[in-house]
Amino acid sequence: MAKEVRNAVVYVIIIGLGLFFLAKGMILGLIIEAFVVLIAIALVVVFLTNFAIQRKAPISMADVFGLGEDSEVVDYVKDAVHKLEKCDVEEITSFDGLKLKTRVMMNELYPNKHLYAILCHGYGNHRLQDVANQALRFFDMGFHVYVPSLRGHGISEGNYLGMGVHDRLDVRDWARHIAENDPDAKIILYGISMGGTAVIAAAGEEIPDNVKAIISDCAYTSCWEEFKHQIRDEFGVPVFPVLYLCNLFCYMRFKFGFKENSAIESVKKVSIPTLFIHGDEDRFVPYEMMSQLYEVCSAEKKKMVTIFRAKHAESYQVDAGAYWTEINKWINLYLLKEN
Repeated sequence: MAKEVRNAVVYVIIIGLGLFFLAKGMILGLIIEAFVVLIAIALVVVFLTNFAIQRKAPISMADVFGLGEDSEVVDYVKDAVHKLEKCDVEEITSFDGLKLKTRVMMNELYPNKHLYAILCHGYGNHRLQDVANQALRFFDMGFHVYVPSLRGHGISEGNYLGMGVHDRLDVRDWARHIAENDPDAKIILYGISMGGTAVIAAAGEEIPDNVKAIISDCAYTSCWEEFKHQIRDEFGVPVFPVLYLCNLFCYMRFKFGFKENSAIESVKKVSIPTLFIHGDEDRFVPYEMMSQLYEVCSAEKKKMVTIFRAKHAESYQVDAGAYWTEINKWINLYLLKEN
């Protein structure tokens, strides 16, 4: 309520001043006010877009959340992160010429199973903090594990964070990379938050038949809807005109728009068995987005799993038993039954 009151006060002041200048015939004052308002809006648009999208912004959302490239990792995931950072690295070139890299854990205990897991991290996780423990878990289940740094993150190139829009093509290309090297590969795509959005968007592209299952944890329906939620509910900034102008500025600077290639549209083309997971106390990516994605998903085999009392990207911590029970069931149904 306080944010709405603040916005209303700002509108009243701006309109009131405009009407005052107009009534007094003070055209110069009206022009100056309009100029100041436009400059203020422009500064807000540039700041918010760079804050959210630019990799090396003076102030970035990743840094605010403690996820910057030089940030320390929390204790519960520290060992897993350090193990990942010692793994071998493979590289591909993206559709737009970026060198994208992945950490690779080849499973010497099960060399003939041809099982691969591609794990996609969330927004700003330069050190793979939110998928490191899961990587070790998949490895222990017998998978060869690929944990790519998505564009603009970690060891990969890129000066912006793709928000799942361009990342969908990068995930597709990692699946192609594995399939080319092992034609018998059976691949599962797993992603969390932005990574969860990227994997289901990738599955809507021409992806290799080697991809047998998808697990998407706390994905958002579209970049537009997620930013609308953040700008309106978290920052208290009016969606119009700010988000519309941010979208235009992002397209001009980073070559993608917030509405294009959204997960909510891509999932309509998905035929691969898809498991959706979301915490019911997630306020960062609203819990309701899971059902929205599920309802339009074209996959014949699909399922929703709610992890109770879990906030954003915390489901695997809050109820690890339920989380991995559902994932194991999905793997047994759509990967292991073919091995």
